[in-house]
Amino acid sequence: MRCIPKKTLELCIKTDNDFIVQVKGNQEQLHKDCEHNINPRKVFDKYAEPLVKDRGRVEQRTIEVFEDNLSICDKSFKSCISQIIKINRSRQILNTKTKKYKDTSEISLYISTIRLKAKDYAKIIRGHWSIENSNHHIKDERFFEDKSRIREKP
Repeated sequence: MRCIPKKTLELCIKTDNDFIVQVKGNQEQLHKDCEHNINPRKVFDKYAEPLVKDRGRVEQRTIEVFEDNLSICDKSFKSCISQIIKINRSRQILNTKTKKYKDTSEISLYISTIRLKAKDYAKIIRGHWSIENSNHHIKDERFFEDKSRIREKP
């Protein structure tokens, strides 16, 4: 769920494939469009994942889905975006020295060409990250990627 290049987007549209992709700050106009679309709008569907307590932190994720009359400036995206997904991650992280929790919050935005319920998006996005994390572990443990001193064009 990385930044989607325009050529990839065009290929998805041509081949009638769907995608769910995270919109980050390096996609400045699209990110602004997503923020503009979620602020004044009514939530189409909402799901709060169960509270998770693990490894010195307490985490809660809330997924909100927005649709209907989305205004997107980028013409290549405008024709295919069906929904905008907002994920709010609220965490309490335990400081082992002070034995107190520190509150943190993070918002991620996604766009989708398909229409799903918030609970389905939660499952799909979590599933993607489990693949990313297990792949990262293999690269670290088997290929010693983090120990590599090569930082350009590895």
